[in-house]
Amino acid sequence: MTNSTIVAISTPNGIGGISIVRLSGPSAIEIADEFFCAKNKTKLKNAQHARMNFGEFDIDGVKEKGYAVVFFAPNSFTGENIVEMQVHGGTLIATKIVEECVACGAKVAGKGDFSKRAFENGKASLDSLEGMIDMIHAESESELRAAARLYAGKLKEEIEKSEDEILEALSGIEVGIDYPDEVDEEPTKSEVFERIESAKN
Repeated sequence: MTNSTIVAISTPNGIGGISIVRLSGPSAIEIADEFFCAKNKTKLKNAQHARMNFGEFDIDGVKEKGYAVVFFAPNSFTGENIVEMQVHGGTLIATKIVEECVACGAKVAGKGDFSKRAFENGKASLDSLEGMIDMIHAESESELRAAARLYAGKLKEEIEKSEDEILEALSGIEVGIDYPDEVDEEPTKSEVFERIESAKN
């Protein structure tokens, strides 16, 4: 895990019903607790996993009602502690929350930083992350279905299956070289070629 806590607006810029600001890292919960107060007065560090907490964000004296959701490590997208804050849509409110997080010690996330942490912490494979991006940008049903298969890890499964076939073929070749008198050549040769063909396909 990295030592820094990162923050970014997760929703598109513009005016809408909801904006989401995401914090990820070792200090995410402590930072959010600095300016969010749940209606039931429970600190986010004591909140339930993946449960919406209604309350107020105090941003430079402006009281904004909204929700904070905590995802405790390692059961989160990045594998780190995450706090997702839902506030009213609009660029200014969300930007002010990002600024407050930075003032409390967070760093503004760069492009792809959350996904990078998910990969580094073993929470997602490169192909599944690519599938996620493809799902976001899909413009047709066929594109969406293909992206969903990639996101679900189908490519990874096929690669691992091919890897197993190649390793089995290699084992057969090595046995034939090391123990030529103890191996029936034709069946072994046939099996090796079948596995290579399967991996190739």
